[in-house]
Amino acid sequence: MKRTWVLLLLVLVLITVPQISATDSPSPRMGSRMIYDPVDQRVLLFGGSMYDNGYTLYNDIWSYRYETNTWTEIETSGGPSGRFNTPFIYDSDTHRIIVFSGFGANERSADMYSYDIEENTWTRLQPSPMPFARSDTSVVYDEKYDKIIMFSGYVHHNDTHPLDTWAYDVPTNTWEKMSPNITPKGQYGHYFIYDSIQERSLMLGGHWSEGQRHGYTDGLWQYDYGSDTWTLLEETPSLPNRYWHTFSYNTGNGEATVFSGSHGSSDHSDDTWILDTGTGAWRRVESDTRPPSRVCSTAVFDPVNDVTLIFGGMVDQVYLDDLWVLDSSGQWRELTGGTDPTEPIEENEIPGYPMLSIMLGIVLIAQVGLGKRLVNHS
Repeated sequence: MKRTWVLLLLVLVLITVPQISATDSPSPRMGSRMIYDPVDQRVLLFGGSMYDNGYTLYNDIWSYRYETNTWTEIETSGGPSGRFNTPFIYDSDTHRIIVFSGFGANERSADMYSYDIEENTWTRLQPSPMPFARSDTSVVYDEKYDKIIMFSGYVHHNDTHPLDTWAYDVPTNTWEKMSPNITPKGQYGHYFIYDSIQERSLMLGGHWSEGQRHGYTDGLWQYDYGSDTWTLLEETPSLPNRYWHTFSYNTGNGEATVFSGSHGSSDHSDDTWILDTGTGAWRRVESDTRPPSRVCSTAVFDPVNDVTLIFGGMVDQVYLDDLWVLDSSGQWRELTGGTDPTEPIEENEIPGYPMLSIMLGIVLIAQVGLGKRLVNHS
């Protein structure tokens, strides 16, 4: 009888407790940043914040692998303090990430760090001169000229959005203030991508201001470091206005993806648009499912798996920690748990319960039943 109860207890544990893989993941947040690490073929996420009667600021680094749908926190020390909406740029020549300024505990501070991915070490950089501290700016690594390009943003010292264009050289640790004759409007919540096929830096506008006037999405611009020129590009049709959206680049086909953002106040949409960078034509993505609308999320393209990933953000003061994937067929799908996102659940498998546990439970139940019958016949 004792053996029967032990077996019955084991069966109950196996069939009533879902055997879900325990996986860690970044906490809900907005204003984090992601890059793709082509050497280790993974996504890296940094920082972000949430607000509840005061800011909680993050300076953690997470690694995400699409093949296993798993997050792993990378333990490191000596890096920047917690911050959000900060430039987080990958330099392919040195396998390093550059972090400049952002919104932190002291609002915006003009500090700068380099993160060596291979050595897992932070180094404080102190170039001189250096741009004003800022957040919500846009930066891009220009592979053609081996420069990091930055434009405008939300500047701390006078709460303005300057018309400044800067170029940073990683090997010499120097900033260069550029002097283009024409620039986009001063703004924040805008985004750069690097069009590697046509070797150019493209910027999609955000929340601009000009004197007492303001608006959203100051067009699609191209910046060329060699000639120090900004050029406003033709779009067909023009993208619906927004800021604090995502903007990511598909290195395989030269398309750029925009998701959600704010149209001003609390007016958000959950639309997705794809730009053909060769023709300047936008098309709207029609997916059976799609992520909820949001602002200040982060996006990156994974070239090995040919997918675009977005993480987190905020909507109506609710902070998000969801991860979504847009595949090559134009369909969105939410990624959860620790299972392989590329493999669907088998027909006979119950979600959360491994097939081996189910089969073992059936066998044990049969054994318990057989034991009872033997006892009754004896």
